[in-house]
Amino acid sequence: MKNHKHCIERIYLNNFNAVVSEHVHRYIFASNFVKEKITLDIACGSGYGTSYLAKHAKYVYGIDIDSETINENKKIYKEKNIQFIHADAHNIPLDNESIDVVVSFETIEHLYNANLFLKEIKRVLKKEGMLLISTPNKKNSEENNIKNDYHIREYYEHEFRNLISFYFKNLIFFFQTTKYVNIIYPNENDNLKLNYANINSSEMLLKKQIELNSVNSMSKEYFITIASDSNIKLDYNFYLLDFTEYINFMINDLYNSKTYKIGHYLTLPIKYFLHITNIKKYNQFER
Repeated sequence: MKNHKHCIERIYLNNFNAVVSEHVHRYIFASNFVKEKITLDIACGSGYGTSYLAKHAKYVYGIDIDSETINENKKIYKEKNIQFIHADAHNIPLDNESIDVVVSFETIEHLYNANLFLKEIKRVLKKEGMLLISTPNKKNSEENNIKNDYHIREYYEHEFRNLISFYFKNLIFFFQTTKYVNIIYPNENDNLKLNYANINSSEMLLKKQIELNSVNSMSKEYFITIASDSNIKLDYNFYLLDFTEYINFMINDLYNSKTYKIGHYLTLPIKYFLHITNIKKYNQFER
């Protein structure tokens, strides 16, 4: 791939904003499908998502075209079930039918040759394998006058459906929006039975909109498609961001940062003094 414009559009957890929230939510969503699976995170960027998937998957390959990013990821993430590889998304250096799940979030809109990319994904996927892929909704971009200079091509819903369905027999379409709440929800035309078991208060807005048959009137900022040649089975059918999981996601990343570790050890004597003098209690000093 001659043009590396997409390398500039990176997501880092230390720069928190709505876009970071969207990306984190997608990886939490994907974690439901990679349990004990060999997974490929294509265009893995700064590697936080690859690391998160590795907590659930059997093994994860994180591939990106930017060599500096890959080298930095290798220094930061030391999980034994992760391998970071510098490679082009059009030429994946993995064996045929070696991957159970491919995760591709916000990648295809950066590529000049989407068909070659999808052919490579098909090649490395096992016959019963699954692709989770997301991309911005071109209609939403036009309606809101959103122009991203790093995107080679965005897709209308029918274009994206047609493109993915050319390579996979079965599709389930989801939409993502950050209007009012960060949410991933299914296309009601796919006739999925919605599961309200254990619904919490933060999900009531979505529940009411579904009951009013207004899901498809909600904003569709991104498409998230699950694609496979095998039947796709879902344990549950709509996904509101679990804020507890999200907070844990962010806290774990903080605890693993060099800044936190240095600060922790520098302040340890002060914390110990405060603890033994009963000025302030710290759990790590309690028996």
